[in-house]
Amino acid sequence: MYPQSITPTTHPPAAEEWRQVPLADFADAYSVSNLGRVRRDAPSPRSRPGDILKPRDHGHGSINVSLCFQGHRRDFSIRHLVALTFPEYQCSRPPTKTELLAFRRALAYLEYLTGCYG
Repeated sequence: MYPQSITPTTHPPAAEEWRQVPLADFADAYSVSNLGRVRRDAPSPRSRPGDILKPRDHGHGSINVSLCFQGHRRDFSIRHLVALTFPEYQCSRPPTKTELLAFRRALAYLEYLTGCYG
């Protein structure tokens, strides 16, 4: 699977573990897996509970999923969702300042749209 010169530094966990997203608006509606999958837990007009969300690559290096809350859709990096949900699986490299600012801007914009500040 990997070339001989490149080997993963950590081995993936044997079993998939699911936890709720630690963001107040999405905690009841979405769960994140330690393997990087995002699942819908609440019913919606277009999906059923248990549906796995389709990840999208927008071409700038991060794989995103769209989370919806009160009719507003927001893209989040799967990498950031897993890092927030599973702090014990943190990578050796901390997020860059640009990555943190982009994530904070996304959350602030969602709060602005929904009027929920928490």
